[in-house]
Amino acid sequence: MSNPRTIKSLAVDDTTLILRIKGSTRPIMARILDITRDAQGRPLYLCLDRLVHRANEQDTDMKVDIPESPLCRVSVQGCYATEMVLEYAPAHVA
Repeated sequence: MSNPRTIKSLAVDDTTLILRIKGSTRPIMARILDITRDAQGRPLYLCLDRLVHRANEQDTDMKVDIPESPLCRVSVQGCYATEMVLEYAPAHVA
């Protein structure tokens, strides 16, 4: 089984997700069927209209390498459509 891919860019609006994977020049696009946001408006849960993950990434975390992003973890699952759970690093209070 190979290692999960690394997310280098993730853009979400109310209807569309655009995902860029390290080592690929083609963006992955999907329509958002359901979205849950936190109090700050950041997406926590996404249900997409297609699979955007590979079989070996099922029920695992995709790596995240987005500079200066509070996003620290993305879990994916699903057989016919991808469900994503996004987790953010806690805010540092000085």
